[in-house]
Amino acid sequence: MTNSAIRKAAILISTLDNASGDALLEQMGPETAERVRNALMELEEIPEGEQQRVIADFMLRGSGGEEGGVEFDPALARRMEEDSPAIADGNEPPFQFLRNAEPSLLAAYLEKEHPQTAAVVISHLAPEQAAQVLEQMPPEISTEALRRMAWLDELAPVVLRDVEREIKTALLPKMRRPETRLAGLASVQAVLSAVQGSRRNELLNRLAEQDQQLVRQLGYGGRPEATPFQYRLEPPPLLETHVCTPTQEFETAAEEFEELFSLDDRDLRRVFAAASIPVLVLALTGVDEKFTRRILGQLPAREADVLKKRLTHPGPLRLRDIENAQQEIVRLAHMLAGRGEINLNSRTFVAAV
Repeated sequence: MTNSAIRKAAILISTLDNASGDALLEQMGPETAERVRNALMELEEIPEGEQQRVIADFMLRGSGGEEGGVEFDPALARRMEEDSPAIADGNEPPFQFLRNAEPSLLAAYLEKEHPQTAAVVISHLAPEQAAQVLEQMPPEISTEALRRMAWLDELAPVVLRDVEREIKTALLPKMRRPETRLAGLASVQAVLSAVQGSRRNELLNRLAEQDQQLVRQLGYGGRPEATPFQYRLEPPPLLETHVCTPTQEFETAAEEFEELFSLDDRDLRRVFAAASIPVLVLALTGVDEKFTRRILGQLPAREADVLKKRLTHPGPLRLRDIENAQQEIVRLAHMLAGRGEINLNSRTFVAAV
């Protein structure tokens, strides 16, 4: 397939709805489809005249047989006449599932991809996560990805969805869902906090020999690379005076969580901005709508939009996970209070501290 034909296919797909674009790509061979996807990502502003000529030629030929081109199902031409070219946005921003991906895993995948693909994916990550991914990629690849990011144009949703689908297929089996892992980390933290100091240090040292990243995720030994909680603070060791042990009554944590309702906006923002979206979704499930709206008003617009959509359709959740998430929010509040960054005045918090 010639470069001219590749460009025509890319222009055509950029005008299609999701279903038609996917159907067209599926008719191509893997190598050709990859070339077209790359061309789509590199398309600059298309002259209106050229776009109209490509569409007219496609509908005129139907299954056309232009030499060096690709034969497409004639039904696609009919659908173009019937369907609107507008493409609806998804429920979540592109690549949202990568929020909890380990930077090393993502870097290892992207360095084998086309630099344009790497640029597109990295541009949709949070700045901190993007920096961690770039740091773990070869210098020449990370530099090229940054250069391409600077000149990225808005891509057709069908292209973003296609790239996202491929990455999901490759990486999702290697990732663990944050909602599932939340309870596991909370349980390990609870067990460790119940162990005497010297014995706990011994356990942590042995654990670090086998899984140093897990130790960091538990809050020991520095900032975690990518945890389900996505701390934006340097988490200190768990406080001996306030831990969520397996025998602690959940009612206490629920009462403490409700005490957060009385915080002023500044302190409330500091506490909830330190937690990740998955933790917030769990912690705010079933909470008074007035308080939830207040939280949404304190978060950055993009995060608030994602959180609102996730809360609307949270899916099946376990009560235990909700309680663990609320305990995690309370723990963050204690951590910030211990640093003097927020003020906890209530009797419940004072008694706990």
